[in-house]
Amino acid sequence: MIWIEGEYMAGADVIGTAICGTLLVIVAYAVVGSIMTTTGVVINAQNDMALSQEQRLGTSITISNPSAFWADPDPNHKITFNLKNTGSEPIRNFNSTDVIISVQGEVPVRYSFAADKVGTGGDGSSNTWSYITITPDNIHPKILDPGEMMSVQINNVVISGSPHTISLTVATPNGVSASAFYSG
Repeated sequence: MIWIEGEYMAGADVIGTAICGTLLVIVAYAVVGSIMTTTGVVINAQNDMALSQEQRLGTSITISNPSAFWADPDPNHKITFNLKNTGSEPIRNFNSTDVIISVQGEVPVRYSFAADKVGTGGDGSSNTWSYITITPDNIHPKILDPGEMMSVQINNVVISGSPHTISLTVATPNGVSASAFYSG
């Protein structure tokens, strides 16, 4: 009840009830809206995670024919190998694909993709790798599709001393990797 100068205002209960009802509806809309937004975010995150996992399960690579060409007495050598996509997912993002070369007795070196070196091979002096060819490159040009093989070459790899055991590791953007060894 509201009293104004000693008198009771008859419509005060109705006005108070209407204001409370309006506030209750506004709060309910805010709560329901935030629940729906949160649900949408969680569903999108689950979908993205499932897609990422599916791509990872479909990715498989193998390394074959690793070789090193020693240029004595020059410490700048050439390393080549074949990388085959044995999975069901194409490998597209070479910029996020790393090649790690570990020579016995030396610190492992990470090589990044150099798009400007395609056809000539990467350059060890700038820690880059590249490919010479992808065969057969029929489905998606310049993408390593399932069943295709990439001939990888890294020039000017600094290896001191006589030939050693070399460990090659290739890691794709979604975390799948393959390793091979060369002993020369």
